[in-house]
Amino acid sequence: MSDKIEERKAALQSTISSASDSIEKQLESYKKVGKNALIAGGIVLGGYLLSRLFTSDDSPEEENPVPPQPQPQKEDSIVWPAIRGVATTVALTLVRNKLLELIENHFNKNEPENH
Repeated sequence: MSDKIEERKAALQSTISSASDSIEKQLESYKKVGKNALIAGGIVLGGYLLSRLFTSDDSPEEENPVPPQPQPQKEDSIVWPAIRGVATTVALTLVRNKLLELIENHFNKNEPENH
């Protein structure tokens, strides 16, 4: 009777081991996809910010435009958009690094320690 229990235990351990390996491989692929998505998102956002930096904010005129409301005089300066772009880039870099750190910590927590 105890032989059957031991065989069943071994079979369950084998099933658990193979399932764990499969899950780890899938998480590893998700990690790679996540890194690539963050990089692609950063590149797209950077391109968008650069295009906004170098294009004017003037919209095409309509045939019957609504008379514009008086607005405070706005200085045409490249400094503020550049500062906003740099701040956005720094913030995205910090978020990306934190996400990668969290993913790395998750994988390190699940790996058995070798002593």
